[in-house]
Amino acid sequence: MNQDLQKLVAASKLSPADAEKLSRLEPGTPCNHKSWGVGKIAEWDLLGDRVLIDFETKAEHPMKLSFAAGSLIPLPSEHLLARRVTDLATLQQMAKSEPTKIIELALRSCGNKIHLDDLEKMLTPKVVETAVYKKWWESTKKALREVRHIVVPAKRTDLMTMRDQAEKPGDLLVRAFTSSRELKPKLAAMNAIVKDLDLFDNAAVELQPVFEDINFVARRSWKLMLKETLSLLLQRDEIVDQVKATLPENSFSVVEVLRENRGALAEIINSQPASLVARAYRSFPAAFP
Repeated sequence: MNQDLQKLVAASKLSPADAEKLSRLEPGTPCNHKSWGVGKIAEWDLLGDRVLIDFETKAEHPMKLSFAAGSLIPLPSEHLLARRVTDLATLQQMAKSEPTKIIELALRSCGNKIHLDDLEKMLTPKVVETAVYKKWWESTKKALREVRHIVVPAKRTDLMTMRDQAEKPGDLLVRAFTSSRELKPKLAAMNAIVKDLDLFDNAAVELQPVFEDINFVARRSWKLMLKETLSLLLQRDEIVDQVKATLPENSFSVVEVLRENRGALAEIINSQPASLVARAYRSFPAAFP
C-alpha cells in the first residue's frame, strides 16, 4: 500500500479497503466509471480528500477519495479503453490500416468475446468516427473472413468470439458442439462447422465425436424438439456427403424421423432452411416406399 495512504488509514481518515483500492489508482492509471466513462487519474490531493480524473469528456474532474475508491475501475495498460486515453492516435491509425488487429485488441480486452453493440461503443466516436462506423465495420467484417480464429456472428445479438490460436481450429469447433448442453446451441455450433469445414485436416475422422453426439441427442430430443432435431440430422448428412464420412453404427436417421411423424411432415419440412429441404425430400422414398 502507498505510504501516504497508510498514514490516512492510521489517522482513521480512510478505510483500509478504500486505501487498497486507491493504491491501484495512482496518478497516470487509466480507469473507467459507469457514468463518466473512460479517464486517467490526473492527481491525488490527499490533504483535500479528493482525486482528480481526466475523463474523455471532462478534465480534472474531482472525486472524494472514498467515492473514487468505490466507483473507479482501474484498466490494464493494454486494454483498448485504457489505450483510448493513453495512445489514441495509434488506435486511430490501427483502425484505418489494420482493422482486424483492433478487433483482436477489443476481444482480448473483453475476455475473447464481445457483443457487436459493445464493440461499437468501444470504438466510437474516439477511435472510429460515428458517421463512418457502419461503412468501416462492413469493410472490416469482410477482412475478418480471412482471420479464422475470430468468429463473426451471423446475428448481431450473438457474441463475436476469438478462438485460442494454440489449438487446432477444428478441435475447437468440435468441442464447441459436444460441450453444448442444449439443442439450439448445438445447431449454432453445427452451422459453424458447416461454414468452416476447410479448417479440418481430416474431417471424416475428426467429426466422429460430433456424429456420435448427434446420435445420442437426436434420440433423446426428437419428440420434444422435432424441427430442431430434423435440422440437425439433415446438416449432419450434408456434411457426411461432403467429407465422405461414415456414420457410427445404428445412427439415428432422417428416414426414422420422417416415418414417425407422417402427420406433421408439411410443418417440419417447411420449417427447414431452403438449402436442406431438397435433402429431406430425397429421404421420402426410403421413409415411405
